[in-house]
Amino acid sequence: MNNKTIESMAILAEPTRIKILLLIASSGELRAKDILENLSVTQPTLSHHMNLLLEGNLVLARKDGRCMWYSVNKKSIDEIKSVLAAIAGEGEIKPVASKKTTVGRTSAKKTVPAKSAKKVEA
Repeated sequence: MNNKTIESMAILAEPTRIKILLLIASSGELRAKDILENLSVTQPTLSHHMNLLLEGNLVLARKDGRCMWYSVNKKSIDEIKSVLAAIAGEGEIKPVASKKTTVGRTSAKKTVPAKSAKKVEA
C-alpha cells in the first residue's frame, strides 16, 4: 500500500464519483456525454469529478478523434480492494511509510494532547 492508494480512497468519498465509476464499470468504457445522460450533474461538475478520478488514477482516458473515452483503472481498484480486505482481516498489507507526526499542541512548558486541548474562541 502506498500514499497514492490512500489518496485514491479519499477521492471515492464522494457519492457522485462512486456512481460515475459504477456507470463506467457497467459498460466497460464510456464518453463524458454518456455519463452525463445518466447523472443529474452539469458538464462542468462532471468535468471536475472526472479530473479528480483521473488524478487519483481511478480511471483511464483514451482519446478517439474529438471524444474522450473513460474506463476503470482495474489496477488501482485492485489495490484499494487489497487495503479493504486487510482492514476486514481477510488479507495482509504492508503499512504505509510516513513521517512521524505529533498529535497535540506544544507550548514552551508542556505538550497538550489533542483530546484535552480546550477550544479558544477569538
